[in-house]
Amino acid sequence: MGREVITLQLGGFANYVGAHFWNFQDELLGLQEREEPRNPANQIDLSTVYRAGETLQGDATYTPRLVLLDQKGSLGGIGARGTLYLDAGVEAAAQAGITTWGGRAEVHRSHPVPRSRFMQQLEEEAEGEEIEPERDAASALDPALPSLLDTAAQELDAAGGVSYFTDFLKAHLHPRSIHQLEGVWAGVTEFGGWGDGSGLGGSWQETREGLGEAVRFFAEECDSLQGFQCLIDDLSGFGQLAADALQELRDEYGTRPVLLFAVRPSAAVPDASLSPAEARRHVLSNGLSHAVLSQRCDSYVALAPPRLHDGLHALRWQEGNLFHASAILAAAVDSATLPYRLDGGLGSAGGLVARETYVESLVLRGPQQGDKGAMPLSAAASALDAALVREAIRCVRQRTLSSQPLPIPLPYPHIFRPEVSVFGVPGRTLRPAAASVTSCPTLTRLAGTAAFKPAVQVLMRDFRRTAGTAQGQAALDGWGYSREELVEIHEQLAHLAAAYDEGVEAF
Repeated sequence: MGREVITLQLGGFANYVGAHFWNFQDELLGLQEREEPRNPANQIDLSTVYRAGETLQGDATYTPRLVLLDQKGSLGGIGARGTLYLDAGVEAAAQAGITTWGGRAEVHRSHPVPRSRFMQQLEEEAEGEEIEPERDAASALDPALPSLLDTAAQELDAAGGVSYFTDFLKAHLHPRSIHQLEGVWAGVTEFGGWGDGSGLGGSWQETREGLGEAVRFFAEECDSLQGFQCLIDDLSGFGQLAADALQELRDEYGTRPVLLFAVRPSAAVPDASLSPAEARRHVLSNGLSHAVLSQRCDSYVALAPPRLHDGLHALRWQEGNLFHASAILAAAVDSATLPYRLDGGLGSAGGLVARETYVESLVLRGPQQGDKGAMPLSAAASALDAALVREAIRCVRQRTLSSQPLPIPLPYPHIFRPEVSVFGVPGRTLRPAAASVTSCPTLTRLAGTAAFKPAVQVLMRDFRRTAGTAQGQAALDGWGYSREELVEIHEQLAHLAAAYDEGVEAF
């Protein structure tokens, strides 16, 4: 019996995070094809998030069970139908235009956006082509000389190396996966605040119906749908749109749990670097996200890279680089959601988000004994339990361990420090310059504790203060919020803060 999960990605940064997440799964697919005894990669059931199908020509496909939404012009070098299911007749009909018009017509067609050099090289290697066979032959003899694909991947790390999430997304997408907002163009339309999508009117209604039909298509294929995992760019105009879409999920799939990750490229709070309008928009968007989205899912997780690299000392990434920030968050999402993706595991999407069952979920994968290699799971479990006992925090826990570390795919950004080994373990010696990190042990922890209450109280105070100003009221009016609705928002934030009192479970 299947235990399928449908993934929703709404918004530009959410699709960056999603692209890395699917690259992790693509790397696992390759590892599972290796004929090794007791291959740890086989512990993970990829059919949880992938679907099997076939093209119009009858070729077998394996694509993410995914529905994504982004702005027009955000797909880069791929079309809205993806690349696997293209049909020449359909494409020609789409470009033929309106045949009922008998008058003169002029066609102004812009040049297509080229695919990134990494994606071009990846496609050529898949087709067995080589542009510079002499160079790749030389790299095979000299490991210090990178291959063409390695060189193209390194270019993504350069300033401006990534412009679209499709520049590094290796997974092929089903045509029903890709949706775009009509009339909202990336880099052109103002869409940086929670309610900026509220004025789309009928075009959003049509897009929302398309999203619902796509979810229904994937759901009807499932043997036993577990639930939904959602990546939401919540501080942008996709926040309100996500709230609408999640309400439809609740109406149609009310018994299925929804795990929501509100992904942000930075944990920074409004400061002097933001204009007053930007700071005001950030505060209002953050408050609305916590108050509204948290009520339309079973587990709400606001996720951002730590400030000043605190807590991730083995990494060094570029502040403000979406390619880097999304890679870090995708690693966290991949590991945190592992319990319901394990083959034959006891975890489930419902168990992970059930308020009455768990207060804390820990996932440890690929534990290592320094430079001695992999640590037996029994020893790792004992060490983890001992560390938790020292914290002296009493709560119900879900603990998941897997010997399969996080696989680091090409083109994951080069954010590991030089003293980190190829197996992701910090040490005293430097990693060879030509060597890349191929895997990494990870530990994730999802918890709902009273420690979060002060943060919610600050959020509630800032929202109330900002919403009470003339400029804040004007912004909220523009987003379609009445005074009565704002009273409900204030009450919901107060309830959320109270839920973190000692003795109250709020996962």
